[in-house]
Amino acid sequence: MYNLAIQYNEAGRQTEALQLTEEVVKLQKSKLGEDHPGTLRSMQNLANYYSRAGRQTEALQLTEEVVELRKSKLGEDHPDTLSSMYNLAIQYNKAGRQTEALQLTEEVVKLHKSKLGEDHPYTLGSMHNLANRYAGVGRQTEAHQLMEEVVKLQKSKLGEDHPDTLRSILLRSWISEKITGESSQRTGSRRPSRLLKRVIDKFHS
Repeated sequence: MYNLAIQYNEAGRQTEALQLTEEVVKLQKSKLGEDHPGTLRSMQNLANYYSRAGRQTEALQLTEEVVELRKSKLGEDHPDTLSSMYNLAIQYNKAGRQTEALQLTEEVVKLHKSKLGEDHPYTLGSMHNLANRYAGVGRQTEAHQLMEEVVKLQKSKLGEDHPDTLRSILLRSWISEKITGESSQRTGSRRPSRLLKRVIDKFHS
């Protein structure tokens, strides 16, 4: 049933995927218990389906439950727990709770660095997301500094033409444009970014 729900989702039959996953969660809770890894995996999928269906309150509440259960069962630095914390930060952001989203993303970055190292793809991905959070609350300088670090690490680890590196270069350039744009609005000038154009060209080449 779990696999069938995934197939429904991949086929675009999201309502059926959601309904079947609700049934799976109910059965797994009854049979395995709510803190069983299989149950928690299904609960996280159900939260994702709720989010895609626009049922944000249910998605957020269920993701909060998954985070607490995984912390208790697996520990806060377990990859599954960190994945759920990342998803919860997304739900907070969607709900307009940007301060909580930012704080949780900072925690995820710290745990990723401690558990996996600063150049692990998961760590770099969470740092990229944290820069987005900083930019979203107007902390452009911190966002830019963090993206400088991410780009440097990704170039070393993945190469400068890797899609993840290019996405980070694009974000860094956008943040830089935002900073210089605020300055140029005062001077009445604005120049397009050659770097931004080069990265976009690479994506479409």
